[in-house]
Amino acid sequence: MVVAAATTAAVMVSGLVTGASAGATPRQDGEIIFYEGNGATQNIVHATSDEPGQDFAPHQNDEARSAKLIFVRPGARITVFDSPSKDKRDDYAIIYVKKFTGTIIIDHFEKDVDDEYVTVVYVRNNGLNGKVSRVTVT
Repeated sequence: MVVAAATTAAVMVSGLVTGASAGATPRQDGEIIFYEGNGATQNIVHATSDEPGQDFAPHQNDEARSAKLIFVRPGARITVFDSPSKDKRDDYAIIYVKKFTGTIIIDHFEKDVDDEYVTVVYVRNNGLNGKVSRVTVT
């Protein structure tokens, strides 16, 4: 489905950039894009839909530092793990989407955030940014 042309507004909220297109028709599938740099910058490490039931190693192991969520469905839970086996004794972060919006930028994975759009919970061991080896989407 194509998004109708509209004016886009972006707002910085708790370290996240959120944006919504006024008058736009939302896409059916949301996109999750992982980036090499903080703030969804530098090279794309991996891109996927927000379809639940995913469990994968990013195309580029140990590179992701941030993510961009585009029209991701409310209720989506994205977990990024340092451990390729999802061992919770190592670093991981859970990103829970609370409210539908156009774009949410997760600046990096090592910061807890709780705003009207998302909750991000980071569980620290020795650092997660640039070390993501496994991702689940539920």
